[in-house]
Amino acid sequence: MTIQRFWEIDFIRGIAVVLMLFFHTVWDLAYFDVIPLNVSSFSWQLFGKSIGFIFIFILGLSLTLSQNKEAQNNSKVWQKFLQRGSILLGLGLLISIVTSFIFDRQYVRFGILHLLGTSIILAYPLLRLSWWHNTIFGCALIVLGNYLLTLGIDYPWFIPFGLIPWGVSMVDYYPIFPWFGVVLLGMAAGNLIYFRGDRQFRLEDYSKLFLINWLAFLGRHSLFIYLIHQPIILLFFVLTGIIPLFDLS
Repeated sequence: MTIQRFWEIDFIRGIAVVLMLFFHTVWDLAYFDVIPLNVSSFSWQLFGKSIGFIFIFILGLSLTLSQNKEAQNNSKVWQKFLQRGSILLGLGLLISIVTSFIFDRQYVRFGILHLLGTSIILAYPLLRLSWWHNTIFGCALIVLGNYLLTLGIDYPWFIPFGLIPWGVSMVDYYPIFPWFGVVLLGMAAGNLIYFRGDRQFRLEDYSKLFLINWLAFLGRHSLFIYLIHQPIILLFFVLTGIIPLFDLS
């Protein structure tokens, strides 16, 4: 499945990677009481979710580019989506296991990798819809999801859908409702401004500029960076004595 790459998409994703690195570095320092910052504050949480919004929106947009003209009716496309989604779900499960040792009851039950993997699988039958259909469905899911987040239940089985049991908190949480709605908005944008895989607007090629090329490189490797950045940050803090080793236990 050949996917045409657009430098501006990688560039925006690269900006999100840099913001993610900054966010998690500061979050770690605050979590281990190195700096006085309330990471649970509305403004800080809004900043973090804004970064997640960029990644999730671009995922939806990129999925539309994965459907080229020759492959739209090919069953191999579905196999690619299923395989890619399953890999991300597997990595999400790995994150859940690792964070259960580090954060105890606040471990990641349904984080951004769980969402991205699920979204890739769920999005496949919706890729052929018009941009305005996905816009309507996306907005509806966002409204529904924000309502569900105000409720509380006694059981953990609906956590992936945005229903959180009373007293449960998680260090990373991106439920299907409302966040799959953001994926649909990204798909709508992809169908509108990259119709049939062609850019529908004029844009000069700035991809050779050093900063843009560097950020686009980060964007192309965002998953790998996401998987390794926290261990590297924590290792650096331990080796420099910023965070004592026993604080990680």
